[in-house]
Amino acid sequence: MRVLLISIALVGAPALAQDKAEREAAMFGDADATPDDAPATSEGSARDDAIFGDAPVSEALAPATTPSVLQQVDDFLDVGGTLFLRGNLNVREDETFTEAPVSAPSLLDAYLDVRPTDRVRGFAQARLTYDFTVQEGDTDLFGSEQKPFEILLDQAWIKFDLGRVVYLTAGKQRIRWGTGRFWNPTDFINQSTRDSLDFFDTRTGVDLLKLHFPFEALGWNLYLLGVLGGIDSLEQSGVAARAEIVVGEMELALSTLVRKDAPLKIGGDASFGLWLFDLRAEGTLQRGLEGKYWKGELDFEEGVFPEEVDTEGEWYFRGVVGGDISLKYSDQDSVIVGGEYFFNQTGYQSAELYPWLALNGGFTPFYLGRHYVAAYALLQGPWTWDEASFTVSTIANLSDLSVVSRLDFSLVLLNYLTFNTFVSAHWGEVGEMRLGLEIDPLPFVPGLENGLVVPTQVIDAGVALRVAL
Repeated sequence: MRVLLISIALVGAPALAQDKAEREAAMFGDADATPDDAPATSEGSARDDAIFGDAPVSEALAPATTPSVLQQVDDFLDVGGTLFLRGNLNVREDETFTEAPVSAPSLLDAYLDVRPTDRVRGFAQARLTYDFTVQEGDTDLFGSEQKPFEILLDQAWIKFDLGRVVYLTAGKQRIRWGTGRFWNPTDFINQSTRDSLDFFDTRTGVDLLKLHFPFEALGWNLYLLGVLGGIDSLEQSGVAARAEIVVGEMELALSTLVRKDAPLKIGGDASFGLWLFDLRAEGTLQRGLEGKYWKGELDFEEGVFPEEVDTEGEWYFRGVVGGDISLKYSDQDSVIVGGEYFFNQTGYQSAELYPWLALNGGFTPFYLGRHYVAAYALLQGPWTWDEASFTVSTIANLSDLSVVSRLDFSLVLLNYLTFNTFVSAHWGEVGEMRLGLEIDPLPFVPGLENGLVVPTQVIDAGVALRVAL
């Protein structure tokens, strides 16, 4: 965990009216992709809607793209990708600017999209990650091994229909449930949580067998999923279901996940307009927790440690409410202002146990505290800057009173290249959003034989270049 709070950018580059822009947005992790994150092209999205019943891609903020050469020759095959180069600087207390740690978590996504007929589609995407600042054997602040170079399988799936009634997708695929902008407690199919403040979702796909039953006359959708990731026998697989319905102007969804020896999860989310506001909410109930939960006091020097709590059979709630409003400041331009509140019953009410959680694999950023609040303002294409955007965002852990604020700027260059830069400030109390630790060497505590020092975060800054291939 090099830096637990790195990128905050809620918005990527402005979308362009080119053939593959919307597909790139859904495919490479940009915000607000399709409800189940199935890749789609603006050329192919209408076809996908008709063939596969997928909801249309929203106005995702996608990188600029160039037409694929193969697409011009053969409409059945498309090859492309995205190259994303990043550089970050992390300034901490008691360090000079030249001593500040740097990182360069860059990546290359490459995909192959095959459509032999209008009812069959195959898709595969590989991801190459590279950070030249990491050397073999390096570890992060909490001792986890870091890799300078890694090749991952992001997606590999086949999609087809059964009598144009049921639409089946089998394989490793992207999926995201929920309506929250910063937090998605109903997104419980993914094995890891999304970084609430990073505009680029770096999570890879999940192994699923997905059945989609669309009810076009009603605008409703039913999904049944077999969750297959990490199993070596059928009894270890899970079953999930999700129903999306429209009631008047409101979009509702109910979802659940059942898996052997895992918590039962039930979730719901909604989005609707009220006067000038776009409102959203989501929440989950789950019986038991996946990881360990601790209570008690922590004092390393006195040998006082918290105790693990038995959560089996206990019910826990997580809920998000939020919304935004668009305010015009000229005939053509507007600013979007919004906010969100997250209640997390599984979180902790102070930062006291954070060092213990970090040593025991329980430090999950943005899901540590009991109460969170966030706010943002988006200025996209202001005045004559049609291909630029500015975002100001703040997120606070109300349980430990730590805060991080960030300013982002994005600009599309030459219709092919997107430039991003950001600067963020960590303030308030030392805690999750302003991380800092200092523990003296303790030979009798595993992992602390040499002590642990994490200089308090002050400023993060970075630049990025993104080009679609």
